[in-house]
Amino acid sequence: MTKGHTARGGFLLLLPLVRASWWLLGMPAAYQSSLELKPTTYQSYCRKLQYLVERQRELCGMNPNVLQTVGRGAKMGIDECQHQFRMNRWNCTTFSNSSTVFGGVMGV
Repeated sequence: MTKGHTARGGFLLLLPLVRASWWLLGMPAAYQSSLELKPTTYQSYCRKLQYLVERQRELCGMNPNVLQTVGRGAKMGIDECQHQFRMNRWNCTTFSNSSTVFGGVMGV
């Protein structure tokens, strides 16, 4: 097994542990919005994110950097997934009009 296969296998094992709602913060519209937030408006923005569960909204509202950091991490994860799987049939295609970033594949 090559190093690339090991990394991909490890990534796939972690997918079920991650709440799909956090992945939405890495999508272009949400990510861009989080970068434009002012320190005084982030708490009200966090409360409006319906795709987050209550505890995630609380964490989001604790610090203005949480939303940007998690959004950046989710975007990096999506980008890396697409890079690693670029030659495969499923290549981490994202769906902006869905409540799950990767569509039904996360439920498998």
